[in-house]
Amino acid sequence: MIRTIMMALLVLQGLVFALPAQAAGFDNSSWDALLKQHVTSMRGGQATQVDYAGLKAERGTLKKYLDNLRRRPCGFR
Repeated sequence: MIRTIMMALLVLQGLVFALPAQAAGFDNSSWDALLKQHVTSMRGGQATQVDYAGLKAERGTLKKYLDNLRRRPCGFR
């Protein structure tokens, strides 16, 4: 379970930060809220700490976001 969440986080991080949210035309606010609540910056931004138990508790929110992202057409004009 934690491995699945971790992999989803890595994939989403690449997707979300590769393109600006406005250019993608997609609402990333739920993802942003999850990151702000469960990821803590450490050592002046050189490392992060993830609250995996907290993410697991919000599995429904993460699943809904991933489902919406999955429904997006590939490619941007």
